[in-house]
Amino acid sequence: YKEGWEDMFLLLLGSDDGTLNHAIRKQAVSGAEGVFEYTFKINVASPQDPYFATLYNGFAKTSTDAYKYEDALLSEFELSGSNEEAPTYTSTFATNYPKVNQTNPARVFPATTVFPKSADVKLYIAPQGTYTEESIKQYEYPCYLDWSLSVNNNIESVPCSGDDFGESTKVLGNREGEVNITLPWTSATKFLEKEFETGSAEGTTVTTNNDVKTIWVVMENTTIGSTDKKYKTVIKVPQVVLTSVYSEQSGSDAKNISLEGNIEESGTDSFMEVTITTDLADLHIDNTKAASP
Repeated sequence: YKEGWEDMFLLLLGSDDGTLNHAIRKQAVSGAEGVFEYTFKINVASPQDPYFATLYNGFAKTSTDAYKYEDALLSEFELSGSNEEAPTYTSTFATNYPKVNQTNPARVFPATTVFPKSADVKLYIAPQGTYTEESIKQYEYPCYLDWSLSVNNNIESVPCSGDDFGESTKVLGNREGEVNITLPWTSATKFLEKEFETGSAEGTTVTTNNDVKTIWVVMENTTIGSTDKKYKTVIKVPQVVLTSVYSEQSGSDAKNISLEGNIEESGTDSFMEVTITTDLADLHIDNTKAASP
């Protein structure tokens, strides 16, 4: 937290109203001084252009040895975790050719590093629907092996006649998203395979109907300062169309179930909504330049 995590979802999902000041974007948490809640989601009715970032890569050997990547547009994002490892994310950007011999930004080392551990992550796999944090608890799968969420905006860098040498125009492609989860095959999970195959836990005949789920990932860990509020990230994926739910039918290894699904656009909800509770007072990304369509 506070080291780019919150900013990443602004770059991934943009702003629902095209500014950083809308109430749904950031609000102080009542009764908790210095605690803020950010909500990131796409405005489906009036989509906004994504945000550009500027990236620096410095080596701290001299004061001017940094590379500066301008007009960086987030192309790919993947968040993954397991029952043994803390969640990690990777991001891929489309940028201009970097400017060289740039001034190194000042490096600041946080006094404490705050990140969710494996035990702080909860997974919920529910029938497609609208849920509260209380109502979705019945669909928790506390015993998981690994999981991942990925989004690919399919950004293309297209050199245009009006671009300076080393620059390019960033063109958005069709967004693609995937969810992958591996669970142990148990009495509490085996019905997922039958639902995918037949449409119900007791079904006997294969179905042509899609198996659509709502999937949440909730990460909550240590308290913030002297408050009783905790660092928390709630990732809601309202529409995941499962493409495979499979378990090996033989072998000597423990029996698992692998779920694969595509994150789909519903036309009414943001394909993903993320709420982050943190003590970061302001995001590091400003609103000075919007992308070209």
